[in-house]
Amino acid sequence: MVAGASDTTLTLAGTGFTSTTTVSANNTAEATTYVSATQVKATIPAAQLATAATLSITASNGGTSGASAAVAFAVNNPAPAVTSLSSQTIAAGSTPVAITITGTGFVSSSSVLVNGSSRTTTFVNATQLSFTLTAQDIALPGTLAVTVSNAAPGGGTSTSLNITVAAGSPTIASASPNSILTGSTDTTITITGTNFYATSVAMIGTTALSTTYVSSTQLTAVIPAANLTSLGWLALSVHTPSAPSPSATIAIPVAMTLALNVNHIVYDPYNRKLWATIGAATSTLAGNSLVSIDPATGTIGTPVLLASMPYAIALSDSGKTLYALTSTVVTRYDMTTNTVTIATVPGISGSTTIQTQSFSIAPGTENELVLGTSTTGSTEIQVFDYDTATNTVTARSGNVSGFPSHYGYCPVFLNAGYLINPYNTLSDINLYPVSSTGLGSAVASYTSTSPTEESGCMKVAGSVSYSTTGNVYAFTPTTITKNATINLSPTTVVALNGTPVAPDLSLHQVFFGSVYSGNGPEALTSASTDTNQVNSIVMLPTPGVVPGSSNLYYSDDLYRWGQDGLALLLRDDLGTGSALLYLLRGPFVVPQELNTNTAASITADSSSTITAGSGNTVLTLTGSNFVPGVAVTWNGSYRTTTIVDSTHVTVAIPASDVAAAGTGTLVATNPGAPASASLTVQVQ
Repeated sequence: MVAGASDTTLTLAGTGFTSTTTVSANNTAEATTYVSATQVKATIPAAQLATAATLSITASNGGTSGASAAVAFAVNNPAPAVTSLSSQTIAAGSTPVAITITGTGFVSSSSVLVNGSSRTTTFVNATQLSFTLTAQDIALPGTLAVTVSNAAPGGGTSTSLNITVAAGSPTIASASPNSILTGSTDTTITITGTNFYATSVAMIGTTALSTTYVSSTQLTAVIPAANLTSLGWLALSVHTPSAPSPSATIAIPVAMTLALNVNHIVYDPYNRKLWATIGAATSTLAGNSLVSIDPATGTIGTPVLLASMPYAIALSDSGKTLYALTSTVVTRYDMTTNTVTIATVPGISGSTTIQTQSFSIAPGTENELVLGTSTTGSTEIQVFDYDTATNTVTARSGNVSGFPSHYGYCPVFLNAGYLINPYNTLSDINLYPVSSTGLGSAVASYTSTSPTEESGCMKVAGSVSYSTTGNVYAFTPTTITKNATINLSPTTVVALNGTPVAPDLSLHQVFFGSVYSGNGPEALTSASTDTNQVNSIVMLPTPGVVPGSSNLYYSDDLYRWGQDGLALLLRDDLGTGSALLYLLRGPFVVPQELNTNTAASITADSSSTITAGSGNTVLTLTGSNFVPGVAVTWNGSYRTTTIVDSTHVTVAIPASDVAAAGTGTLVATNPGAPASASLTVQVQ
């Protein structure tokens, strides 16, 4: 009989049985049924059969006749069998948890053994036990053999099931350096995180790196030079055998730097090229010129020669007209005809001694300029018109003049009707209406409450501007409000004469070119435009070309390019003309590139037919599930894509795409997702 049985009837054979015969088990009388003088039946209750034992069975007729001789009846423990464990993988070093064992043949005296050593066991029922591993059991990675043992009589030990004590899933908090230059030799990085073991391996994609264990929170790994040959980024993770999962992936940008005598840059979204003003000649570039730079490859185009050294640069939002400034001359480059013309800037308030400091092109125009110009003791911003027939620049008659009414350095358009002057004084920002007669009187102003609120130069995104100092301002036609200040510490934006800030609302990010800890290495900082909090900082590996007096280089210009690129212009602080153009791309710019997303879809286009030869064109695509970083291609090649919202994107189609009749196939691809179905546009 197996222990744990229910009430059981025994049939006893013998002699001398009478109707008064009573059968006892271990001296306890049980219910007895008389069958014949040679047979009786007795029911043994489950309580007598609950545990393993040898029952002494006797029969008695009562009176003085006494009991029969005893017969042994064995109640044996069952042989246990284990079929499953509630958890078969536990992280090393974790808090011990209760384990439920499912199987058969369990009794109240069953004992759980871990690697042959018993553990406190709780009997639930004949098919379930529970026990708790000790902290020592799961302190280190390994394998635990779990068995169940039932004592004799009967009983025995089950076969084992294993619990894997897995290394805890590794995490990466940071890597140093967190960016590397193209062309670098084998580079050792230090990875800081948690749950590192001697068996942990750093990986780039699916390729294991030579990894050295330092401690549970630190590894070093060598990135081979072969991984550092071109602009891009490396997907770094840490894997540990038996860990439940690898670490999350972080990106290591492989940045490119070009040592050029560049004064300023601007980005052409249609042809996906940077344009730069070049100062003095070098062994590779002609001086006093404009050059295009392909940021995806670093390839420099043929210089466009100018009559004098260009400084500031601006591009019309149509992508057709490029302007460059010298101290007294505006140079106009018609990008549709490759024609260069120049015009002299007239003096301010009748003066003949001027210097053009900076300028902007009015949105939606080719030839309406706002110039920041200066004479001795006075700096003014005025609206000028470039006449392409006579190649002259004329100030609009209605411009308000005089110091400090339009004193400023870096005017920027809020929209076609209003101009922001961030530097009216060190503490004021003014908003001026722009009309056919020039600038009107300020319709809104903001006065800083402390020197730390100085706005610095800024760039506009929608109705909000982001300044180089981290201040965020909201504009209406009658108000200027400071929404927030992005705390850029421990980085500081130190700009020469440019605007090293780049907001991109379609990515929900704003980027800053900065230095780390005041006078440390150069850095790129990203912050959220939703929360105004810093997301991440990439330290730029700055070559020691020019030893500066305090900082090696100042940040000057910062532009977004392509699907996931940034271009940062740095110029040395000694005024020697040395400059570095940094090109960087990857998840630092588009974090979605580290995620898995569902596919976007395109359902309609704002123009299903485009006139051949119509020039640069902006298409608005309607669809669904557009996520930050979505990339639209035209006949398989990327075109500058901007998210309006999750159901609309705009795509900058260059004139070359629509120069002749044909078709264009548009496809949208979200980061980490398959491509959408295609949409066809006719060019005719």
